Amino acid sequence: MRFGLLLLFIVFPFAPVRAESVDYSSASEINSGRSGGALARYIKTFENDCLIIEIISVKGKLKVLESLNLCSFEGKPFSTGFADAGFQDITFKKDGIHLILSVTPLEPTGEQLRKCSIPIADGKMSGLHCSNPFEQK
Repeated sequence: MRFGLLLLFIVFPFAPVRAESVDYSSASEINSGRSGGALARYIKTFENDCLIIEIISVKGKLKVLESLNLCSFEGKPFSTGFADAGFQDITFKKDGIHLILSVTPLEPTGEQLRKCSIPIADGKMSGLHCSNPFEQK
């Protein structure tokens, strides 16, 4: 048990910051980078298809300044509005976070891929902006 807690603090160094709202023990992927002049972090969990994006303060004590919990698209929750949903190829760029959103509608139309971004400017995030579906190569 002690080794597990120690590993949690080594692998997830920001865990104590907001443990009450994000269950870091269920994280399947965490990464951070600089975007829009801010330190940003994303978190994927085993529990659901949501993607959590956070802006982290680097001055003084580390703390979450802003967070965005992406659990739906076009008004439909990932959990019940789609047969499958997920995020791929998440990258940190100067203008924000870029990613591929993969959604499979409940109707038998197949997987849809969309290029998306979450603009970050002056340490503030905008919402998710996505292109029309594109063909996978």
